[in-house]
Amino acid sequence: MPMVAGVLASHWEHDKTDEGLRIVNEEMLPILRQMQGFRGFTDLIDRASGSGYAIFLWETAADADAYTRDPRLDAVRQQFAALGMRVDSWQILEVGAHT
Repeated sequence: MPMVAGVLASHWEHDKTDEGLRIVNEEMLPILRQMQGFRGFTDLIDRASGSGYAIFLWETAADADAYTRDPRLDAVRQQFAALGMRVDSWQILEVGAHT
């Protein structure tokens, strides 16, 4: 079974980028590392517009789907919302190539 990626597109108040990255690194990533099937994370950001993509790598689509419902991330989601972050889309895609 191929690895999958959860791709999240989002927008936020551009002057809150550094605080958002702090939340990602200090609070979200430690939780993700404990989750079943987690294989990696990349955050792509445009500071000027306050938009970007987060790419989550998972062993299976079920693992990626479980991320969206994991209650350990509720506080993190609330912190992002307080920064004005809004999710534009979430997709689970098969990884065709990865190094």
